[in-house]
Amino acid sequence: MKLVLPREHGTWAMFLLPVLLGTFLSSPSFVHVLFIVGWFFLFLSATPMYNAIRMERKRKEMMKWFITYLAFGLIFLIPVILIQPRIVYFSLCLPPLIGVNVYFILEKNERSLWNDFSGIVLFSLGGAATYFLGTKSFTSEMVNLSLYLILYFMGSAFYVKSLIREWKNKKFKWFSHVFHGLLLIPPIFITSMTMSLAYVPNVLKDWFTTRKRRLKPIHIGITEIVNACVFFVLCLLLF
Repeated sequence: MKLVLPREHGTWAMFLLPVLLGTFLSSPSFVHVLFIVGWFFLFLSATPMYNAIRMERKRKEMMKWFITYLAFGLIFLIPVILIQPRIVYFSLCLPPLIGVNVYFILEKNERSLWNDFSGIVLFSLGGAATYFLGTKSFTSEMVNLSLYLILYFMGSAFYVKSLIREWKNKKFKWFSHVFHGLLLIPPIFITSMTMSLAYVPNVLKDWFTTRKRRLKPIHIGITEIVNACVFFVLCLLLF
């Protein structure tokens, strides 16, 4: 039986970046390991769950994978809940966000930016949760981290769409350019001007990537992975 895994490079970055930032910007501990492994299996469970909705023929097979991944996720997350019960508050956000994704699957409109936004907010919760586990309290810094992650991934969503699905759309290209330029402004009001520097590589990447020819997805994926690593380091230095 073939493993059911997410195919998009971007989803792996959206899983890893938030939880690693939340961990290293707070106080890393063993409970973070348990949470990240559990969150990883929940992340994996999303693919067969959504595929079960998309593909009726494979629904039975997909549900087996969904239940398997979910079970492994709970094995690691239950100890986290016992150690820090307030972590369950984050789970209250999951149903509406997942519901939005399901809605767009049923409407056959998964390319919608609102669908992307819902997924981005969901993944950013991983950063908030790991930050909470390190500080053991709900703080403004936790919220700020989530906002920074949402802004970063929305920029990535515009960038990738402008290179793949909308690469011939000049209006979308300029919309992406403007959005990336505006990314430098929110940090000034959220925390400090220095945090704006974390978005400079994003802006340069978007502004100077050619749209005259269609780039291969693998090249876009590698660029996004490198950019995520740069953003990670800059956040550790500037947050």
